[in-house]
Amino acid sequence: MKKLLMFAAVALLGAVVYAQENESTGGYSNGDVFISGAASYVSESIDDISENGFSIMPRLGFFVSDDIALGAEVGYGFVQTKFDG
Repeated sequence: MKKLLMFAAVALLGAVVYAQENESTGGYSNGDVFISGAASYVSESIDDISENGFSIMPRLGFFVSDDIALGAEVGYGFVQTKFDG
């Protein structure tokens, strides 16, 4: 079940870029800015051990030409594990 939820989250947050060889009016061009990222949450309990955590990774960049983008990504994650017993 957790794998299914993770797959659904990745599918909803992920994006696919499709490049075409012919000239089109859509897509990214020189000077365009993009913002994207990822976020996750985990909560698991097995016997006397429980684990909770999250992570967030924002990404920002811009296109220096029609085909090349420069950007940066920063990430933060936190996991807490508790042993009951």
